[in-house]
Formats: sequence, C-alpha cells, structure tokens
Amino acid sequence: ENTISGLNASNFRATEQSDLESQPTTETISVAPITATGNITVALTIDRSGSMSGSEIADAKTAANTFVDNMATLDRAAIISFNSSVTINQTFTSDKTALHNAVNFLSAGGGTAVYDAIYRAVEELTGEVGVKTVIIFTDGISGTYIHTAQEAIDLAKDRGIPVYTIGLGGSVNESILQTIAAETGEIGRAHV
Repeated sequence: ENTISGLNASNFRATEQSDLESQPTTETISVAPITATGNITVALTIDRSGSMSGSEIADAKTAANTFVDNMATLDRAAIISFNSSVTINQTFTSDKTALHNAVNFLSAGGGTAVYDAIYRAVEELTGEVGVKTVIIFTDGISGTYIHTAQEAIDLAKDRGIPVYTIGLGGSVNESILQTIAAETGEIGRAHV
C-alpha cells in the first residue's frame, strides 16, 4: 500500500454530469488530514457475556486498554459492551482516563448479542468524521437477538466501516468472525 501525504482539499476536484445536464457540475469536497497525530475514530466493542468470564474478559480488557494507551492525539474511541443487550459505556472521546474507566468497569454475565453490538457500533460511528472502524473482542458465540450476522455485515458495508474481529478463548466461532471481517472489507483478523 502506497501513501501520499501533504494533500489538502485544493488537490482534489469532483465533477458529475447527469444525462439531463449539458455541462458537468463541479462539487466541493472536504479532505480530512490523517497524520501521525491521528484522526481515527474507533468503536471498541467488548463482549461481556457469561461465556467471556475469567481469562477471556480479562484478555479483552487488557487488549482494549493497550489500544487506548496507544491512541494518537486526535484519535477518538468509544467503549461499547454487550451481553444480551448492547451498552454504550463511553461515548466517543480522546480522554484516555474516561476510556480506561469504562473498560475496567466491565464484568461478564448474560447472553451474547454479537451481531446487535456490531450493528450498534456501526450506527454510532456513522456520524463521526475521519477514518472509522469497529474493533470487536468476542468469543463469537451468539444467540438470536434483534439483528442477524448478515444485517450487521450489510450495514457495515453500506456505511463503509470495516470491522476487525478479535477472537478470544478456546471456543471461538472463527468462521463467523472471519466472514464478518472479510465481508466488511477488513482482511486483517486476529485470534488470541
């Protein structure tokens, strides 16, 4: 992958022309700079279901806290957790203390609404600017809740938001996690 830096809005022009127009219309576009100081918005989505009790929830918390520690100046994250339902534990912020507090508060118990969590994370990211992604820490075991896996995938694809799936524990449903990651445009996956 090659990166071109130093570009701004003056380096781009978009035009479009319908069959009914005699000349193309020039449109103004905005370019959000991505620099070493960041500009990435991430929905850190953490499974806190009963099947995550013990080392799995501890590993998820450690991974999420490490991610927060490594955020750049302009990066923003939200903490979204799920069991039988989805909770926004911390809205999007650059405040690392608030993010750590939200992560450390989590405890395991209940069902696993993993597809609902992905769907909700994508919805929350939709209004954000810059590079957006969902990172989900889960064992991938899901019951039937509001949204199906395909509905979550379709929404992420429609909004152009990749989903990184990180499987935790010995009973990870790798097949569905790989499908979600691949179909939302993110090839990179991890299994811990």
